[in-house]
Parts: sequence; C-alpha cells; structure tokens
Amino acid sequence: MPEVLVDDSGAVRRLVLNRPDKRNALDHRTIEALLSEFEQAERDETVNVVVLAGSGAGFSAGADLREASGLKDARAIAHHAELMSRLLLAPWQLSKPVIAEVHGFAFGAGFGLTLSCDMALCSDDAILSFPEIRHGMLPALVAPPLLRRVGYARAFEILATAKPVSAEAAMRLGLVKAVPQATLRAETTALADTLAASGTVLRSLKELLRAISDADMLAAAAIAKDANVTGKLRRLAEETA
Repeated sequence: MPEVLVDDSGAVRRLVLNRPDKRNALDHRTIEALLSEFEQAERDETVNVVVLAGSGAGFSAGADLREASGLKDARAIAHHAELMSRLLLAPWQLSKPVIAEVHGFAFGAGFGLTLSCDMALCSDDAILSFPEIRHGMLPALVAPPLLRRVGYARAFEILATAKPVSAEAAMRLGLVKAVPQATLRAETTALADTLAASGTVLRSLKELLRAISDADMLAAAAIAKDANVTGKLRRLAEETA
C-alpha cells in the first residue's frame, strides 16, 4: 500500500497521507515518499497547486512515536531530525502554492506540516495540538512554522501548555480557515481550482513573500520593486511572443 496517494485534477495535484491504521503517523517511509512527491510536483510544469490531505480519521497524528522510540544512537537521531526538518520545510520551499486540507486532527509534526503550507482549510470539528511537552519532549522542529505565524509570546504559550487548539481558535489566531466538515473537501477543491487558474504568477507571489518576510522595510521595498519590474517584463514578453 503506497504511503502517499496521488491524484491529479487539471492543474491541481492532491497528495493524501495513506496510513489510516496508524493515524497517518509520519514514519521514515512516509516522510521519504512525501518528499519525493513534493519534488515531483515541483518539476511537473502541469501542476500549479498542491493539496495535502490525510486519509482515515484525521490529517496526521505527527511523528511515528514507535519508530522514534527505537532511535538509540546519535547518528539515527540526527538522520530522523534531518528528514523531519526537510519535510516541515518542503511546502514552504515549493515554488507552487500548497493548501493543507485538515480533518479530524493534526498533532505535533502533523500540525507543523499544516502550518508550513501556504493556506490551510480545517474542518470545524478538528483538534490541533503540539503535545510534545506533555511527553517530556522538546518541540524543536515544529517551532519555526508556528513562530512565523503567531510570534514569540503566543508560540511559547501554545507549545509550553500543550493544550489542544480547536479549529475555531486556530482560525482566530490566523493559522487556518475553519469550514464545516461536510464541505471541507468541496471548499478545498474550489480554492485550489481558483488558485490554479491564476497560472504561474502565484509562484512569483510566493517567492516575493518569502523573500520579504524577514526583511526590514527598506530591504523589502527594494525586493518588491525588483519583483514588480521582473513580473511586468515577463508578462510583456508573454504578450508579444
């Protein structure tokens, strides 16, 4: 059984975590399969938007704790951290928009993966959580995407208390858009189709926002000016081709 299911509809590629019996826990095989699919989506010029979803009862329960508990030496631990870090960066690094479609639950690295996507639609009955602290674990790898979204104080509160966050509360924090469970798939599909219809310009938008997100105002303005000129020249070239 493949760890990740792939379905193309027009210019939208849907990637579905496929370990429902393990609550889509992210073991090495699943991480490697998902990284491979992101790389293929990057190379495939027919793909404009990627949707990331989960099969079964929920999106993802996070790292596979049974596998993680078997890591007993520094080399194995470092390899696991490298793989997970690459996964949590992958949606952000992809040049194309990535939409998370979250139902049921997203815990730990599953929640972190959600926040690494450009947008996230979440069923209004879903529960989101970073439970690592309760288990005596440092939530290091999931901290960067959360911190970028909510800032230091709120990120510290969420990680330190390890309290579950409802979809509605996550929406108030600007982390997700909560929608009725019954319409989650349809609304995600509609959003993905709308974005895909914009073509490759959204890749330029994503590149611009990534470039200026950590820049000061003057540097951001300079980056934006260059992007404006490049975008207009590219469009002019397309119109005259």
